[in-house]
Amino acid sequence: MAYTAGAMGLREATSEAVKSLLVSKLPLLIAALNRDTDTSFLLTPLPTADFLLIGDRLASWDIATGFFRMTVSGANTSQSVMERMFIDTSSMRGLHIRLNTSVYIYFHPDAFKGSNNERQVRVIEKALNRVEDWLSFGVLNNGENLDLQLTSQCYNGGANFDFLTLCELSNITKGHWQRAFDNMTMLGIHGMHTGQIA
Repeated sequence: MAYTAGAMGLREATSEAVKSLLVSKLPLLIAALNRDTDTSFLLTPLPTADFLLIGDRLASWDIATGFFRMTVSGANTSQSVMERMFIDTSSMRGLHIRLNTSVYIYFHPDAFKGSNNERQVRVIEKALNRVEDWLSFGVLNNGENLDLQLTSQCYNGGANFDFLTLCELSNITKGHWQRAFDNMTMLGIHGMHTGQIA
């Protein structure tokens, strides 16, 4: 194991890799939201890689640039970045590290305004469910993307790069999050991507 200050580290490389994975699966999310008019309005303008940011949001954004945003960051303060270290006695002895990465999908505070309460509740629930299904099964927990290649070399030196294995969405939460800079509450989804350093 080696850390080189002049090269990308494990945490930074993991955030970048999770972001790239989400970008590659955007067409599935677009198709899900475009199934009916209840949620298709969220696709104006069409989501692009610019909708995904490294680092959690501290404020809202101009709704004219999109109804939702995604962020990728190290695990939140309630969960350790390196959640579990344990000795694997069943196969290979050694240090096994599972790395957590937070994925947030935020809807703009004004995204669902302009309709009666009954429709608003239905549309919000549909939007949240479709985003949750996309993240839970379109991106992860579907037998694909179990391995995630990284661009760091903290554990694998020479010409080899680190990678995560046994990747999964280990937790998902729907709710409201307070943003510090503009004192707004944003509806959204928080998912925890977890992978083991191979």
